[in-house]
Amino acid sequence: MDGVEIIEPPQYSVAWPILALLCLLAIIGTLLAIRLVTRWAAERAAWAKRPTESDTVKAEFLRVLADLRRRFDAGEIGTREAHQELVALLRLFVRRTSGIAIDTEHLDAVRRDPELGRMGELIGRLYEPSFSLASSAQMDESLQEAREVIRAW
Repeated sequence: MDGVEIIEPPQYSVAWPILALLCLLAIIGTLLAIRLVTRWAAERAAWAKRPTESDTVKAEFLRVLADLRRRFDAGEIGTREAHQELVALLRLFVRRTSGIAIDTEHLDAVRRDPELGRMGELIGRLYEPSFSLASSAQMDESLQEAREVIRAW
């Protein structure tokens, strides 16, 4: 084996491990960026869907209407008292949501106010059962219409 020359194996370049490390860092960075962007988008969508102050006030008054119905059904209050409370609640609702002070206005002024629209009409219709000793008005119908008007407000 005199003429056989042993050749040492070639040395690997240090560039390959550095390239592998850079690829690994690029993959990790991409995954983190995707996670942050999707989290940001989800949080932004959640903030966009949060209830407004008006929605919160509507929900509060709808709960009060439900409580009024429960007390009426339980016989704690009569039709006249329930209608009086309903009128007062609707007037307070308008004041809290729009700032229009109809809680102290005369009924004719409430009916004529163009900003109130259907709310003014409803309050006008609820006055008769609020002040008469006997009325043909049904509390179920009054409450249902009040819920509809509040939701549409």
